[in-house]
Amino acid sequence: MLRRVFADASAVARGELQAIRGRVRGSVRRVVTAAALFVVAGTLALVFLGAATAALVLVLGLWVPAWLAAIIVALAAAAAGATAAAVGLKLLRRALVQEPRETAESVRRAATWVRSEVDAAAASGRTSAGAPAP
Repeated sequence: MLRRVFADASAVARGELQAIRGRVRGSVRRVVTAAALFVVAGTLALVFLGAATAALVLVLGLWVPAWLAAIIVALAAAAAGATAAAVGLKLLRRALVQEPRETAESVRRAATWVRSEVDAAAASGRTSAGAPAP
């Protein structure tokens, strides 16, 4: 009787593991497909940016020589990139400095609360479990 119970439990466990494997495989396939589509989207976005840059150079080339138009567009892109990098770096530094400060403040508040609870318990003659002191 006991053998049959263990055999049934083992069969159920194997069946559950197979079902879990199937669900995980399906999830992994969907994640890989989504990641591949993001790669395609990123590649096409870069192609678009290249074409838009070329179009901007051509339009600007109607008023100034082509070489100057290319330099102007390149400098504008470099300035925009440098600005984005500077803002991102500033935000990153602020986040990295602020998080430890907030954590330290939280620990200080918790320590203060614990001290006040211990002092209150000692003053009232109770132990930390709330029972009267011996």
